[in-house]
Amino acid sequence: ADPAAQQQLAAKLARLALPTPGAAAFAPASLASAAASANPDLAKAITGKRYVLAKNALGFEAIALLPPDSADAGGTALTVRIGGVDQRLVLGAGAWRKGVLASAPGAPSDAIAASGAWTSADTYTAKIARYNTPFVTTLRLKFSGDTLELTAEPNVGGGPARPVPIAGKVE
Repeated sequence: ADPAAQQQLAAKLARLALPTPGAAAFAPASLASAAASANPDLAKAITGKRYVLAKNALGFEAIALLPPDSADAGGTALTVRIGGVDQRLVLGAGAWRKGVLASAPGAPSDAIAASGAWTSADTYTAKIARYNTPFVTTLRLKFSGDTLELTAEPNVGGGPARPVPIAGKVE
């Protein structure tokens, strides 16, 4: 036992944190105010719209950013359709919000923490951390008119060196 080393390790572990997306650039309290400050017409164009995605290896079928409701407490809701099932996640604004996510129909659910923010005038970035594992997925949703380009990037693991964008169109 080395009490000094143990104390040093405990202090270092207490300082570790996973940064939320867009912590410095765009961190307003809600989707509508974030989009309005980034691009005034964007909030109106995308809020509540469901984007149907091209067939992809992730199995994502559709995705939508929804306006926050009272249960979201300042966060943004993200609905992802996977395997014919819609899954709703609440993304904290500048914070992590805990929830659950089924990786596939019939598969056990993962405990997650999610956060999201506008990282540019046309791009919403969400991070989904499976906090009982080392896995964090970053989703970048780039909007242009009635189209969406979704890029999913894992922090570790196999796959292409560069994430392949998935095209989507308003339903």
